[in-house]
Amino acid sequence: MLILLRVGDTASDQELHSLHDWLRAQGQLRSQARVDLHSTPPRPGDMGPVLDAVQVVLEAAAGAALGNVVESVLSWRKSRPSSPDVTIEYKGKTISIAGLSAEEIAALLKALDDEQP
Repeated sequence: MLILLRVGDTASDQELHSLHDWLRAQGQLRSQARVDLHSTPPRPGDMGPVLDAVQVVLEAAAGAALGNVVESVLSWRKSRPSSPDVTIEYKGKTISIAGLSAEEIAALLKALDDEQP
């Protein structure tokens, strides 16, 4: 299961690296997910790829692992001085988590998980 986490519209690489490092440090995620930085290919005129998201590949049972990702992202947001907006891209849909509780986010993601292709 692939999840992309994006930070704000104009997030700096520093914020993405911070979220990446935070998620990798979470003990419960180590055995459930692979966390990497995600880049888009360079466009004509760019010097190289552009860092644009944190990619999470869940390897464990979806429900528990998904909940752990959500809880970890919310904890990271609370630790930041400005609580940056984070969007979750999952199964082709994008969810902004600003103002949502962990339970609301998990319910939205579960509903996406339960949708038929």
